[in-house]
Amino acid sequence: MGVAEQQQAIAGPRRPAMLAGWLAVAALLLVFVWRTALPAAGHTTYAFSAYYTSARLALAGQAGVRFCTPWFFDQQRALGFGDRADFFCPNPPTNALVLAPVAWLPPLPAQAAWVACDALLLAAIAALGWRIVARAAPRAGPAAALQLALVAGLCGVLFRPLLAELRALQVYIVVALFYAIWLYGYLSRRDWVCGLALALLVLIKLSGWPLWLLMLAAGRWRALAWAVGIGVAIGLATLPLLTFEFWRVYLFQQVPAISADATNAVPAFQTLLSLLRQLFSYDARWAPRPLLDAPWVAGLIWWVVALGLLAPTLAAAVRRARAPEPGPAIDPLPLAALCLIVPLQPAGEEHHYTLLLIVMLVLFSQPGLALLRSRAAAAGAALAVLLLIVPSYFLQTAQWQGWPVALLAYPRMYGALVLWGVLMLNRDVVREGKESQIRAHSVGTS
Repeated sequence: MGVAEQQQAIAGPRRPAMLAGWLAVAALLLVFVWRTALPAAGHTTYAFSAYYTSARLALAGQAGVRFCTPWFFDQQRALGFGDRADFFCPNPPTNALVLAPVAWLPPLPAQAAWVACDALLLAAIAALGWRIVARAAPRAGPAAALQLALVAGLCGVLFRPLLAELRALQVYIVVALFYAIWLYGYLSRRDWVCGLALALLVLIKLSGWPLWLLMLAAGRWRALAWAVGIGVAIGLATLPLLTFEFWRVYLFQQVPAISADATNAVPAFQTLLSLLRQLFSYDARWAPRPLLDAPWVAGLIWWVVALGLLAPTLAAAVRRARAPEPGPAIDPLPLAALCLIVPLQPAGEEHHYTLLLIVMLVLFSQPGLALLRSRAAAAGAALAVLLLIVPSYFLQTAQWQGWPVALLAYPRMYGALVLWGVLMLNRDVVREGKESQIRAHSVGTS
């Protein structure tokens, strides 16, 4: 039997399995559309009310510090949102432009159009995931594409942060897309792509600060220059529309007050700061049963844990920059850095973890699974997935406040940190394996 006949004989039995796989992808897509996307298009939310109204007012030349006053609530009610009016501040002023593509429409058609935009953005995230996979494994074929599509379909049905994002009609799918763009730019060493993503993350949600530290540690100076240049250019270009006073109030009044906001303690905010406030900072409404009323302990533990997470991540980036290490096809370091973003934010609800979509797509792709070869890594990844798909029980705030039950109320944060540990452990295994090879070679040649 010739080579061509052998390949055809092997491919023959695979065709039914491939067809079944793509049918499963189609079924998952239909479930996502029926159970999540369509209901989101008809369910008005607080978040959509604020984003839509701010975009509509900004396009009409009415953006400014009034967005932070009761006047903004009156504008939402005038557009028909009623008791669904919500705060815009403390978002960056440029956040008011995110819904500009649909703000010219009436509210209900605009909401449906925004859900359609979200679907397109999710497809773009999946496409970027495939670009990363194809770059890491140039010979990746139809089976690899099917595997990534299945992971994407399962995320659409089971990944709770994404479902929460669409229920709330927030803008974190946009944010997740820019994290995916950053990851693609980082892995492909396209500095302008990295810079564009970092700049837009700051301008949309003041998000992604651990990535700036990673870029500094990795010596990606050109990417950082692109980020600063693009950010300043967009800020100046939009200044006539958004006003200097709006930026002044945001930077010098609102940003410093974010971490001090007492509401950040509720378990709905799946962050390290929220957990520590539940345990060590009394508040009659938001944290009524701490283990100890000592806010300085919460602050001290936050810094210790944050440094404990960031230090090995940044140290690995420095080592990689000084002496590039051979390792797996997909570098786990930027994936690990992405896992730290929301846990270390002062505020981050469940839907913020939508940014982990690109991590899930890449990690569970064919080349990504090479990072999970050890039993510990596979078990850790399975635990992280479980923590990220478990139902959102922690939203029942009163039941999960205080010591010791608050320790059980942060599954999304724990899931992200477990993923970080899995990815960083893989770097240690790779580095130790390389050093063992060097030592063995030295012994053999002596």
